[in-house]
Amino acid sequence: MRLLFFKIKAIAVFISLVLIATCGVSLNVDETTPSRQDLRNQEQEQPTVIIYSTDWCGYCTKAKEFMTKRGIEFIERHPKNSKDFKELVDLAKKLGIDTNSLNVVPIFIIRNKIIIGFNPQEILCILSGNTCKTNFLRVKEAF
Repeated sequence: MRLLFFKIKAIAVFISLVLIATCGVSLNVDETTPSRQDLRNQEQEQPTVIIYSTDWCGYCTKAKEFMTKRGIEFIERHPKNSKDFKELVDLAKKLGIDTNSLNVVPIFIIRNKIIIGFNPQEILCILSGNTCKTNFLRVKEAF
């Protein structure tokens, strides 16, 4: 009787070890799937800001200095570049923004929103991802 109990227990331990090893292997095989923690970290990461600016624009210079001092990553695009400007116009059309209002600089795209003109509080508010107390009427959301 004891021998039978020992064999059953040994088989149960063996099966448990096989299951544990199998689960461990299957978790390592699919390394491309992000973990929940990775997804949370991505959500908390600051989005990259796209700024449409020119060399002659004083507000563009101030805006870039503002973002650099605060460690805000940004990509600079030039409205004279037809490919860059077409992307801006396409997004503006999706958002229902009159494309004639795109004849100024700086213009920012943050979190699928277009911001026309430089307002530091507005940029920080949108980057925070929180609901802001101030309603910035110039901001248009894509979604």
